[in-house]
Amino acid sequence: MKKIILILIIFAYTGIINAQEIINYPTIDAKTYEQYEKKQWTELIETGKLSLKNNIDFYYLHVRMGIAYYELGKYSQAVKYFEKAHKENLRDDVINEYLYYSYLFAGYYDDIRKIIPFFSDKLIKKLDIKSKPFIHAIYFDTKQEINEDFVIEPDGSDAIEQVAVLRQSYYNLSLEHVFGKSVKVFHGFTSMVIHNNIQDLPQENIPTLYEETLKQREYYLQVSSLIGKQLNLKTSFHVISSTFFAEDSTYTMVGRRRVSNSYYYYYTERTYVGDISLSKTYPFFRPSIGVSVSNLNNLFQLQPQASLSISPFGNEKLRINSTLIYHNQFENGNLSLNAIVKESVSVNFLKHFYFEPSVTFGRLYNFTEYNSLVANNDLDPIIRRYDALLNISLAKEKFNIFFKYTYNIKENEYKIYGISNTQNYINQSITGGIKWYF
Repeated sequence: MKKIILILIIFAYTGIINAQEIINYPTIDAKTYEQYEKKQWTELIETGKLSLKNNIDFYYLHVRMGIAYYELGKYSQAVKYFEKAHKENLRDDVINEYLYYSYLFAGYYDDIRKIIPFFSDKLIKKLDIKSKPFIHAIYFDTKQEINEDFVIEPDGSDAIEQVAVLRQSYYNLSLEHVFGKSVKVFHGFTSMVIHNNIQDLPQENIPTLYEETLKQREYYLQVSSLIGKQLNLKTSFHVISSTFFAEDSTYTMVGRRRVSNSYYYYYTERTYVGDISLSKTYPFFRPSIGVSVSNLNNLFQLQPQASLSISPFGNEKLRINSTLIYHNQFENGNLSLNAIVKESVSVNFLKHFYFEPSVTFGRLYNFTEYNSLVANNDLDPIIRRYDALLNISLAKEKFNIFFKYTYNIKENEYKIYGISNTQNYINQSITGGIKWYF
């Protein structure tokens, strides 16, 4: 029994000695250096945490922990330690290069501009960093949509009132500019053409069945400012000019071109959208809040929203994104409230590929999204949406190609003898585009 007690005392004493060794500066410095040399990244991080817990904090501990997190692909956590090392030694090219790539891979693009002035000419040349031209990036995308045939066919002399979308197309060209260390401006022009099948009650000089054309021109402007550490403020403005017309079926020939003699009607409406949002990036999550105000389809909308993006276990290649929107619309003195929820999962794989499937629940009608970049002013509400986005990065992240497939379940309202009815139909779209950084 005495031997057993003696052995336990020896083990306890040895443990105390080892604990005392691991929590003093020389031992921590030697231990983390050894783990760094052996590339024992997980063990190095554990040793570093123990050191910080015991208030042992020094420059090379920041450096080694930053490298350990970087090598494990946990770039947001690496940023924390490289930033501390950078503050202690602003001109260290090794630290600056690690911090540059940590910002880049973590998606902290705006923070990169703040550290470039501390880079040596050699590092700037190595990273191929050029002075920013007036146009920092250019975007182009186009969308083609396919609608299920949902035109109501008259049964005999049925009096039908219906607007049904036949075909539609969309084109967008956008530019991005960078000003100073913290301001970025994005703006773009969009052209959309929609052809509608109109069935209506008899009107003077207008047939009961004809085709309507909607030509929509849009301008979008967003100013993004980095107002704090990974704290971003965005303000946006979106103006939409919509021209509706229906050509008289009679025409004359000018050479080989048909020219309409007149229109049944021709008019233009203008819509405005304003948006402001604030987002903050942390190592494991990214919260944001915002609100938009609009007058889509001549009604007033107020749309506050909040979103949260989480990286489970600090895995930068996987994000779970949730967005909650509380849509308020005022019509004829009445207020309608509608909660909208969007859930998505973002996955980075094979180094250059990014995939994001998503589903949106709620009634999407006179609804804005992506900081009001997209304004859904369709006549038919979307009652369920499914998306799948694939982005491919090429040429060291300077050239991106993306494809997006959308499956919408939409609701169309029509009348027969003045009695309202609804039907659901399927709308599908394929969007493709490029983004080129200069």
